[in-house]
Amino acid sequence: MHLLLALAVILHFGSIQVYSQDTNLICNAQTSCNDCIQASPSCIWCADPNHSGTRCYSGQTSNVDCSSSNSSTNYIQNPASRVISQSNDSFTDLNQISPQSVSISIRRGQPVKFNVTVKPAPNFPLDLYLLMDLSYSMNNDLDHLKSLGGRIADTIRSISTNYQLGFGTFVDKPLAPYVDTRPGAKPCGTCQVPYSFRHVISLGNDSDRFNQGVQERIISGNRDAPEGGFDGFLQSIVCQDLIGWRRNARHLLLYITDAGFHYAGDGKLGGAVIPHNGQCLMPSQPANGNPVDYTQYDVYDYPSIGQIRQKLREYDIIPLFAAESSAEPFYTALASELEGADVGELASDSSNVLTLIQESYTRVSQRVIISPDNVPGLSFNITPISCPTIVGQACEGVTLDSNATFEITANLLQCSEALTQQATMVTFRVLGFGSFTVNVSTICSCECEQQQDINSTACSTFGTSSCGICQCNEGRFGDMCQCDGRDATSSNTTMCEISTLNGQVCSGRGTCVCGRCNCDTREGDLEYFGVNCECDNFQCDRDSEGQICGGRDRGVCTCDGQCQCLTSSISGRPYTGSACDCSPDDNTCINPGDQVVCSGNGECVCGACECNSEDFTGTYCQICTTPSACPVASCNDTMQCAICLVDNTASNCEACNDTINRVNGIGSGYMINGNRAIPCDFSSGGCEYRYYVALDDNGNPLPIHFDDDSGCAATVAPWIIAVSIIVALLIIGLILLALIKLLLMLLDYMEVKKFMAEVQDPKFRKNENPLFESPNKEYKNPTYGQ
Repeated sequence: MHLLLALAVILHFGSIQVYSQDTNLICNAQTSCNDCIQASPSCIWCADPNHSGTRCYSGQTSNVDCSSSNSSTNYIQNPASRVISQSNDSFTDLNQISPQSVSISIRRGQPVKFNVTVKPAPNFPLDLYLLMDLSYSMNNDLDHLKSLGGRIADTIRSISTNYQLGFGTFVDKPLAPYVDTRPGAKPCGTCQVPYSFRHVISLGNDSDRFNQGVQERIISGNRDAPEGGFDGFLQSIVCQDLIGWRRNARHLLLYITDAGFHYAGDGKLGGAVIPHNGQCLMPSQPANGNPVDYTQYDVYDYPSIGQIRQKLREYDIIPLFAAESSAEPFYTALASELEGADVGELASDSSNVLTLIQESYTRVSQRVIISPDNVPGLSFNITPISCPTIVGQACEGVTLDSNATFEITANLLQCSEALTQQATMVTFRVLGFGSFTVNVSTICSCECEQQQDINSTACSTFGTSSCGICQCNEGRFGDMCQCDGRDATSSNTTMCEISTLNGQVCSGRGTCVCGRCNCDTREGDLEYFGVNCECDNFQCDRDSEGQICGGRDRGVCTCDGQCQCLTSSISGRPYTGSACDCSPDDNTCINPGDQVVCSGNGECVCGACECNSEDFTGTYCQICTTPSACPVASCNDTMQCAICLVDNTASNCEACNDTINRVNGIGSGYMINGNRAIPCDFSSGGCEYRYYVALDDNGNPLPIHFDDDSGCAATVAPWIIAVSIIVALLIIGLILLALIKLLLMLLDYMEVKKFMAEVQDPKFRKNENPLFESPNKEYKNPTYGQ
């Protein structure tokens, strides 16, 4: 036992020593104060002009003395990251975030942490804009929306009395091949001529005017299945003045349709070949309160999904999609690309639109998601530390009597030119709740760099003294700029140190010139560097394609042979892995039926879920192996009752009558009584079925919601199929015989008609048979008449 303990202590201190040596190697290779403090958070620079030896060293090394006996000046340059200030904001009806602003100073490798709290405000302002598909297949939906009258306004008023309603419609680009472009052509007798997007009612609280605008709408139509709603979708977002979005309000954009959508590239079929510029292309105010049409449909292509995602984030708008069952998969996939989006299944006649509005609002208003701007060189890790339900990086179930607190960790990954020139303002958007800002000042240069002695005697009058070293003028080099580049020779190598790497001058990778190593050059981006050319940037791990540190966009090879991973320009998070070959993208870790990273029970590491504990397993950590540890209901406890719905012969079905509700077409992110539900799947009779389970706030199971749209299609008795086939064959045979008989009769009729025509109009000539000899002969008497 004592032997094992001693061995563990030896290994521990051995690992510390190895780490210290590696860090020292990185620090000692730096030749300037700025490079020193950027190389590692452990690196310290000694700016004492009288200091001899290595100036950049690891703070874990205790044998470096950076103090001058003739001065009380502190020459140690070791700046630390810190929170400079943060506002002390109180929560009000219009402010739901505290603090509203934070200022930090950050050094590479030294993260800064601070907390942000979000508390929902009662009666927070609400802006809801309805964007409805008016193609012909939505005829019944429009009729039902008209019949609702003022009930839509009443529903919104029950959510917030400080509300605004707006309304717009879309069909498709009035260009071929999307619609019939013939003059005066209409999809139907009572339809209006197709149009792209029509803004009808700006946001306001006049429910009568809103209802009147809905009542006056007339259905239209197009030819192809996808609709052209993206033109109107983008204009509804970016035309802030025309739509009337308020600054301090929760912005909801409800998109109602029964079909898929055209997107960037589809417009080229109609001649709209210019990519959309993402700008508002409509007037800022409607003329005399009349509807306003989008007229640039024939110039610009449909917007891209990326443009819509960017503009939704820029203007803090939450998209809600109400789509019929046939189109719901399209919008579920689209919602996964749009931050905070919600999808609900629309009934075939839109009869459940009010329910969808209430349920969607409940979900989005109780979900807190913090999303920072993507700034190259900076990364922010957002961790919920106090909220009712933690799901990945989001808080759910945040009601008026609760709040959500997040810990935000800021990291400086690289000192880019943009970050070092001035402080960077980073906006953090809390979807549906507002935003706050973080003012980031990077520590990429030393304070001593600001004190410069030009043409200093310490630099032989040929350089600038700063931070204890000389920055030589052009053509001069050496520690004191004592070397002239025109007269320098490499014959004397005694002034260059012998490398501990291989015992050679300049590590065998360079030439000693006037006491300084000039490192050899390599092809391409490969290089040697360091005081003794002991470092290189090509002996780090490579990815599967042979690229060092995953390529220049993913990582940089440092002196210690380790990859320093960079930030992804897409997600704003750094790449991971020894070769920076693991993407921070977490799309592959999201269960299609849940839309939560690793089902909220794990982390996405290199594109795969790593579950937080042994209590969860599965591709998405969606399977709970220990029911007592499950934060949500277990599928195993409810499977038997679900089977009873499809199998009458199953056992113990009597106790299940009151625990199951049948629901048609359950969408992603489904909630049961405001609690997040998880999908459960099972097989019976060769068919796949799905149902959802959830727990209430006290941990008690809620009634099961069974998806009636899952499973197999209704089966038909075999004898019905056989009789149907026989009858169909007989009918087809009789039809074929009748057709053949009709064809023969038609041919006979045509021949008779031709014969009669020839008889009635003969074209014969009278001719004699050349072989015919007449029986009459005429002889003439030669003596007659003499």
